Amino acid sequence: MNKKELRKSIYEKRKKLSEGYQKEASQKILSLILQSDAYKKAQTLFTFVSMDGEVNTHPLIEQAWQDGKTVVVPRCESGGIMHAYPIQSWEDVKPRTWGILEPIDTIDPIPAKQIDLAIVPCCTCNEKGQRLGFGGGYYDRYLEHQSMIKMMICFHQLMTEAIPVNEQDVVMDIIVSEIGINNKKQ
Repeated sequence: MNKKELRKSIYEKRKKLSEGYQKEASQKILSLILQSDAYKKAQTLFTFVSMDGEVNTHPLIEQAWQDGKTVVVPRCESGGIMHAYPIQSWEDVKPRTWGILEPIDTIDPIPAKQIDLAIVPCCTCNEKGQRLGFGGGYYDRYLEHQSMIKMMICFHQLMTEAIPVNEQDVVMDIIVSEIGINNKKQ
């Protein structure tokens, strides 16, 4: 199956996930992230702001603020470029590209080298750390050649073993689903 076909198949599966499953799985994933050494050691946390159907990252962002961490979130620019912007409250984001909550224009980006841990979304992934994104290549371009720990989160019911990959696809260090953590760095 090619990337486009697999994405379509996963989108169909995603539509069938119950709200209860998504809520419970998101809570378990959050708990696993918060217990991880990668989270505990991170001073600057890069994470996406979730939309409906994705693992809910809003409680993670709020907990990171409470834990005194610097929280940075992505903003997609033209040409497939993404930058990370620090946010200190929900007032610092607004709907932008594709309705995704992204940082407001008055905030300056931070260099990727300042990020300790990146929480990365996916359409689907496998235990090897291979990821199928949403087709824009933003994360692969952003994460390529970066030293931060790359933690991918995914509902287990959306994971699949066979992921078509290209040489530009960045493999993740840690995979978290509601059934556990697979740390590729160990």
